Amino acid sequence: MLFLSGLRTGVRTLAERLFLIEVVSFDWNCPKYITPRYTAAEIQELVAPLRQRIAELEAKLKDKA
Repeated sequence: MLFLSGLRTGVRTLAERLFLIEVVSFDWNCPKYITPRYTAAEIQELVAPLRQRIAELEAKLKDKA
């Protein structure tokens, strides 16, 4: 950190240690660490009115065509 702080302030300092970290890969959305908030049944229940509304609107479009 001594080296980086010297770059920010313009003061010349010697680095005591330098670490080079090579990231080979990463997975931001690893399901192992994501806690599910809703079950599939709960989602289906919440989405049902939306699906019904979409079906109604699609039916109206077919009637007008």
